[in-house]
Amino acid sequence: MKTELKNRMRTWFRPPFWVALGILCISGFAVPTAAQDDTAEAAATDAVETSEVQSSEAGNGSDVTAPNTEEAVEVPETVALKQQSWVFQPYDVRIWLAIEDSPRLASIDRNTLYAEIEQLIQGWVPYGWQTTISEPPQEILADAIYNARDLSMQDITLLYEPPKEDPNVVKIKEEAETATDDAESVQGEEEDAVTADSEESTEDAEVEVDPFAYLIKPNLLKQADKLYVVSVRDNGRDIELQAVGFDCNGRVRVEDAVRELRNVADIAHNCFDAIKDIFRPVAKITFNAVTDGKQAGLQLRSAGLVNPELNPDSPLIIGNDSVFRPVVRRNDREGFPLIGGIIEVVWTYIYVQQTKPYGVLEGEMISTFSSIRNPVGSRPNSRTEKYGLLVPVRHENTLLKIAANDLEDYQLEGYNVFVRNAKASIDADDNPIDPVGQTDWRGAIPIEIGPTTLRIVYVKNGERVLARLPFVPGAFEEIDAFLPNDDVRLEYEAFFAGIMNSILDITVQRKVLETRINIKIKNGEITDAEKIFKEELMSLRSRKDIEDVLNEKENQKINNKRLNGTVLRKIDDMFARTNGLIKTYLSEDIRSTVEKAIKDAGGLQQE
Repeated sequence: MKTELKNRMRTWFRPPFWVALGILCISGFAVPTAAQDDTAEAAATDAVETSEVQSSEAGNGSDVTAPNTEEAVEVPETVALKQQSWVFQPYDVRIWLAIEDSPRLASIDRNTLYAEIEQLIQGWVPYGWQTTISEPPQEILADAIYNARDLSMQDITLLYEPPKEDPNVVKIKEEAETATDDAESVQGEEEDAVTADSEESTEDAEVEVDPFAYLIKPNLLKQADKLYVVSVRDNGRDIELQAVGFDCNGRVRVEDAVRELRNVADIAHNCFDAIKDIFRPVAKITFNAVTDGKQAGLQLRSAGLVNPELNPDSPLIIGNDSVFRPVVRRNDREGFPLIGGIIEVVWTYIYVQQTKPYGVLEGEMISTFSSIRNPVGSRPNSRTEKYGLLVPVRHENTLLKIAANDLEDYQLEGYNVFVRNAKASIDADDNPIDPVGQTDWRGAIPIEIGPTTLRIVYVKNGERVLARLPFVPGAFEEIDAFLPNDDVRLEYEAFFAGIMNSILDITVQRKVLETRINIKIKNGEITDAEKIFKEELMSLRSRKDIEDVLNEKENQKINNKRLNGTVLRKIDDMFARTNGLIKTYLSEDIRSTVEKAIKDAGGLQQE
């Protein structure tokens, strides 16, 4: 009896129990309303796991830190406790180091290499990362060595989670199976009657087979924050090192880096340098377009582990003028991402304007989309997670390339580009718009780094603003923007401008000639009045001449397949306005009026 009681006490009071109890004490037994994000989750205070078994992936490779073989302890976790865990627990970082089997690389002591990388990481971000280094699972080892930069998030996900089928495909399969069952129902009933006895005798002998037994357990994607796949290959002359990063919270591939070195002894430093280069801090987004408008909140991961005054250069410290790109993740009931549920929102950024203790950031959501169309602005719920990934500046400028979205390989040349800097605060006045220049023959124009990290680019063609594009100059060497081809509209705009100028010119000339003729009639110079009428007034373009030109252009419009709905409506509006001007100013009454005045004076005698 004493031995059994001892064993139970050992089970209850293991280290994970004290960790959970310590977190509860630090949080001050906060109530769920203390959480700043996931409003809809505030009602769900069910018991969830606060720690999972940390082990090497499927037993492949050796780890720097010995795996914890004790069973996880489940404790009640409120939303406030989840928030504390997000802020005060270190990043769970996994590094898969895939080394090619070559004579030069065979001399590497993996444990020593792992320890060197771990030491470099600890010196860079002490207490901020809980790092586990191992060899990749055997299922993906070859791809990790030879195709590391081609790995996608989907490749990693399929190691741990079953593949999902499109709901439409599932529905079609179910309908096909139902039709087959109905067609075979008669035959099936007869066969069932014959084989009923034999099935009952073998029912107990049947063993259920798990169709997903091949999946690796535990699920790394539910445990880790970051995953880095590092490939080390010997290409004969140099050693090539490739690193690619994945964010496990947002389930997205982040960036990759390449290093070339000569000595095996430099692998650890280059591996650390590549990982450091592609590390992107992650934050939870608290934003609701209905209630917050343009204001967005961020909660940085592991920000409570660093003192900004003592460690101002820590990668876990983010200040004002920083920029995050949002990622929206929509899950099913089991917490797995839905098909198409990972949305990397393009041309949308959060510009940090205010920082608070423990990694709480506030800023403005700047997007080319309206709040209704922006996925980040959707109402919060328990199955939607919103994350932000830091966008760094790594180049001197960014080459913006503008192309047509309705024509293949059609660059928009000669478009005017303007730029505006982001506001220092949400209540500040908008900064002035400065001209940058025109796009060249490639449809390209360089956008330089400005006073603020985030800049808003405006693209105009003629008098029309085609796009408002926020982005970070220097984040990428090049960035492509596909915009509506506005050349056709500009062509029609120039045509109508010419027609309107012609109407104005004809109207002025008519008035001048009418005045001259009336003066000649008054002075009794009837012959001169007739000459002006015949040679000058009658030679001016008539209303019918202008209408013929408009009708011809309208016929071209009908046959032009490059016109879409928006541009077509604008062109139709131009036709309507031009026809109105013609009816107002190009009346034929002026000719008949002048002719009648000359006849009344005795001129223009009929032969």
